[in-house]
Amino acid sequence: GYLSWEEIRQATPSAYLFANHTWSHKNMQTAKDKVEFEIGTADTQLSERGLNNPKVFAFTYGLVGDYAKKYLEELEYKLAFGTRPGSTLCKKQRFELPRVRVGDTKLSNYGF
Repeated sequence: GYLSWEEIRQATPSAYLFANHTWSHKNMQTAKDKVEFEIGTADTQLSERGLNNPKVFAFTYGLVGDYAKKYLEELEYKLAFGTRPGSTLCKKQRFELPRVRVGDTKLSNYGF
């Protein structure tokens, strides 16, 4: 399931970064108005609660959208993560950083 706002509020702020992952988990390779709604709504809700600072975004399904990258920059996001493997030029690719997808499995499968 998902965390409630109350559960998020009770979490230790220094131990977690609650970042934007869209409002309803939509693919960001879509129309501009949908990108703006999905990212903007989540951004507002997180900001109103003092979360997502620094501003970080994780693309749903790892699918990076060109307009979404531009919109994140307009909203003063610092970083965004996709799931494309490989090396990264941080300054030039800061809105398309790689991340490892951990699916529905036990953390022990990853050595934890």
